[in-house]
Amino acid sequence: MHRTRFSWVALVGIGLAGMLSMTAAAGLATSSAAGPFEIVAVDRFEGECYDWWTCPGAAYVGTFTSGAPFCESGTIDHDTALEQKDEAGRYTCSDGSGSLTLAERARGGEGGEWTVVEGSGRYADLRGKGTHSREVLSEYPPAGVYRTTFQGLAATDAVAPSAAVTSVSASKLRRFPGEYEIRVTLSLRDDVEGNAVAYRLSVTQTRLHRLIELASTAGSTATGPVSKTLRIVPGKRVRTVQLQLSGSDPVGNEVSIARSLKLPR
Repeated sequence: MHRTRFSWVALVGIGLAGMLSMTAAAGLATSSAAGPFEIVAVDRFEGECYDWWTCPGAAYVGTFTSGAPFCESGTIDHDTALEQKDEAGRYTCSDGSGSLTLAERARGGEGGEWTVVEGSGRYADLRGKGTHSREVLSEYPPAGVYRTTFQGLAATDAVAPSAAVTSVSASKLRRFPGEYEIRVTLSLRDDVEGNAVAYRLSVTQTRLHRLIELASTAGSTATGPVSKTLRIVPGKRVRTVQLQLSGSDPVGNEVSIARSLKLPR
């Protein structure tokens, strides 16, 4: 009897361990494929100046509508202090499910680009990017109303792609004094199978405390390895250059790495 009881306890333990392993694996595989995404925002400013964020006593009201994978509606809080961004908007759901913060980059005229830089609550891992267009509904001062439509791709995926320089070599070109040929093999992969990773590779040198780009190449890959050849003409006394590699997935998760390369004499 004692042995039988031990066996059942062991089997239950094994079953629970298996369930925990499956749950952990499911938790790790939370990233999803990108799908269409849209937010329509309506902003209203009331004041005696054109810039609401520097206008004393100005009133501001912002609301939005959206859909899956985000909530249906909510309010907007703008923040112009987000580092290295033109403007940021925090879109908070009226049902209390969470929020998204979008960085908005103007491109001239009434359009530009946007990227999800942060999520909270149910949308903590929601990321996306795309373009936006703005339509003025009412001029200001004293009151201005405009509608902004954000369209693009979004997914439950806060994991950046992996990137590596797997091999690199430099050789002098004898027929072209001062010129070097650099051969590079890159490895870029996203955590979502089949997703293409857009990349940019540049070769730079530092001159008079300034970073100078000598050559660059860009593209995208969904298969992983990429081989590139670049030609550079560095300064006569330059013995080392830097490789700068950046990559991004379809919803804006980014990775960047740097590597030094010694030039042959």
